[in-house]
Amino acid sequence: ARYKRRHHELHNLMLLLTLVSCIGYMSMAQGHGRMYRYVVNDVRPYNLVRFCKNETNASSSPTPSPSYVNLSGAESCDDGVIAFKWNAANATVTSVALDPPLFYGKYVQWIVTTNLILFLLSDQVAAAKVSVTLFVMFCNTLMILCGYSAASLRPEGIDADSRPRFLTSKWVFWIFGMMFYVLLLNALNRSVRRAASRRKHLSKAFNQLFFVITMTWSLYPFLWIACEGARVMSFVAETYAYTALD
Repeated sequence: ARYKRRHHELHNLMLLLTLVSCIGYMSMAQGHGRMYRYVVNDVRPYNLVRFCKNETNASSSPTPSPSYVNLSGAESCDDGVIAFKWNAANATVTSVALDPPLFYGKYVQWIVTTNLILFLLSDQVAAAKVSVTLFVMFCNTLMILCGYSAASLRPEGIDADSRPRFLTSKWVFWIFGMMFYVLLLNALNRSVRRAASRRKHLSKAFNQLFFVITMTWSLYPFLWIACEGARVMSFVAETYAYTALD
């Protein structure tokens, strides 16, 4: 069959989608796109200052508030306590890779590839309005960003008092991501499906593609819970699972 010129655009988009996925996986395999946390080591303070600490009780304040007066030379502190403080410090900052690893490149790759898939489905197959296509892609982008924000909240290196707040924020981001996913599916099932029904020759193709996307993409939240969420899967198993779904 003759190669139709009107399909050039679709084929180019599919080629772009494949290339982005391949480049993303090759980059992550080489260690690129990996998230690090920064640890402060070897703190060396300098510029020591001698000052006098006085307890003053203002008439308008029921509790005493300390005041600080810098002392120069051999100046004495008659009404307070002599103390010292460092005005500056030098420190060495070291970047440490998260363990198990977290690749932000994976989320960047998803933003590009999944939005291309939704554009092909909504604009090229269903011929939906531009506003509908943009809304679907917007919900998809926010869903992925919420997933990345939740995955980046690791308790490693966080003090015990702040860990409950970190874990709460983590699952709040995940819930927000699921809300955007529900909005995404609702827009595909209603607005985009309504547009596809007007194209009789492509209506069946849209229904099949929508079913595949719904079934496969709905597995990602459960896989996220098992991997980044509860950490019940090893990093190797996580990599194989995400690769198979992608």
